[in-house]
Amino acid sequence: MLRSLRQTTGSWVVKGFLGIVMLSFAVWGVGDILRGGAGQAVAVVGDISIGAQEFSNAYQREFQRLSNRFGGRLTREDARNLGLIDATLDRLVAQTAIQQAAADLGLTASDAVIAADIRANPAFHNAVGRFDQAIFEQVLANNGFSEASFVAATRRDVARDQLLRALTANTRAPDVLLDRLVGYRGERRLAQLLVVPIDSTTALAEPDDAALREFHRQHEADYTAPELRAVTYFTLQPRDLVAEVVVTEEEIAEEYDIRRDEFTTPERREVEQLLYEDEAQAQAAYDRLARGDDLAAVARETNSLAADAVSLGLITESGLPGEAREAVFALAPGQVSRPIASGFGWHVFRVVGIEPGSTRSLPEVSEELRDGIALERAADALFDIANRIEDEFAGGASVVEAANRMNIATRRVTAVDAAGRDADGAEVAALPEIGGFLPAIFETEVGAEPALQESEAGSYFALDVEEVVPPTIRPFHSIRAAVRADWEAAARADATRRIADGIADEVRSGTAIEELVGREGARFKTTGPLTRGRPGTDEDVSIELLARLFAIAPGEVAVAATPARDGFVVARLAEMRAVDDESGAELRRAVDTAMRASVAGDLLAAYRTALVETYGVDVNQAAIDALF
Repeated sequence: MLRSLRQTTGSWVVKGFLGIVMLSFAVWGVGDILRGGAGQAVAVVGDISIGAQEFSNAYQREFQRLSNRFGGRLTREDARNLGLIDATLDRLVAQTAIQQAAADLGLTASDAVIAADIRANPAFHNAVGRFDQAIFEQVLANNGFSEASFVAATRRDVARDQLLRALTANTRAPDVLLDRLVGYRGERRLAQLLVVPIDSTTALAEPDDAALREFHRQHEADYTAPELRAVTYFTLQPRDLVAEVVVTEEEIAEEYDIRRDEFTTPERREVEQLLYEDEAQAQAAYDRLARGDDLAAVARETNSLAADAVSLGLITESGLPGEAREAVFALAPGQVSRPIASGFGWHVFRVVGIEPGSTRSLPEVSEELRDGIALERAADALFDIANRIEDEFAGGASVVEAANRMNIATRRVTAVDAAGRDADGAEVAALPEIGGFLPAIFETEVGAEPALQESEAGSYFALDVEEVVPPTIRPFHSIRAAVRADWEAAARADATRRIADGIADEVRSGTAIEELVGREGARFKTTGPLTRGRPGTDEDVSIELLARLFAIAPGEVAVAATPARDGFVVARLAEMRAVDDESGAELRRAVDTAMRASVAGDLLAAYRTALVETYGVDVNQAAIDALF
């Protein structure tokens, strides 16, 4: 859960590999851990124990996550059958092994970095985008964290980030693999097309009721109305109360003083670095740069970082190691630092440019502050109202009765399906834009006791499902005209497909495709260069036809429906073109980026396995069984 609650902090060691690291996190769930849980250890990795309470908390979070995906209908037995217990243990073991490795290397993060990281996390921001202590505490409580444990977990998270980013720096796929992939994805094909339209005027035999009823039976899914529900509800949102809140200028000024740092943009510098194992190498590189040598050339000739890892981009002072901050931010553009030692080796930094810092004045942010203060007070008032409504529900009041007593307006929707549409398929405009509202309608039984539900944004709603109309097949007699129209459309499409197949056979037999222009209204065209997976480059080429064109040889023929299903296309593959230098260069960069992520993922998986083998894992199965 920690990884889903926070955004990754910036790295000063390797820029550009955030996506790779996040890929590994998605596999392992790094950062989802609460150390020091009470009770018996369920496993020990190296010198670190995974406590029973920690394991239970992690399991509960994973269960809740999985249950949400199943619409809240997942049982404990279902989770066990899906292997959730073993998966949770495997993830915690992997995380702990990485934590042990980071600790052995002495990697950590300062209090200032952790505080900034937490305050920047949007999961803890209120409706006006400002860090809110109350939201912070609530989110932590909902996910089984105390503030101290969350801070500790965040600190370990940052340390692990540093280790994993360093590990994946400069990973790349072999050139031979890149060449193959670029050639495959960049290949282009051109085809000659005959587009045969479906003729809506072609005479058809009159179908009898038996034929139409059989068509209705074969296409029941197309004639089934979705489940519909009638619901009465009310909503409570902080914005509803903002207009009633009075905020004084003195309060705004006081809030500005408290939050002044939020309105200050720190100076940022575009920085490049070289990194070496010892001081002598760094000094030699510095001497060359001081003489005016090109930094990229120095990096290449002295076996420093690769060209794409030299630039740190625009960073603030906190984005640098503590040993380098003062020195680097004292340099003028173009100046180079003398060698600086850190836990990663010896650095030589060069400042490319400077982006000055700034501070927004009180008049500039006054309305923003006013709105934020008012919204906070409205949220507080809303909380009190919510408590009173829950008391009403506890006393047996219905949704309408509780709303009336609290002078809250209710609304009623007579019919809505799970997609938010009414019985005629039109979108229901009256539905509130509150997360979880529509699913709640279909998770609530008719006659269920009312409950006040809270959304992630601090809004509330309560609803009463009054009626459920189950999915039903529309009777044939009520939609006979529609069934007949669909039957006719299908019959015309079948007839046109037979015509297209006949034309294709003639082309295969040697007839030039251009000679068949006008046959059954067919029009001729030659496509532009087509690439795999991109049918949108030609309006007459569907995904189906594109796949077939890339599966045949020049001169061969394929047939498929048009994207609009208003005809069929007879296609003769005319030419195959290899990727050219111009488009190939851009494609190669994209493929290289994707492959770097893939290689990094494989590397991290192997590293995790190696760490687990190195540190060893002792699993206390009895302690796990006792929890479940």
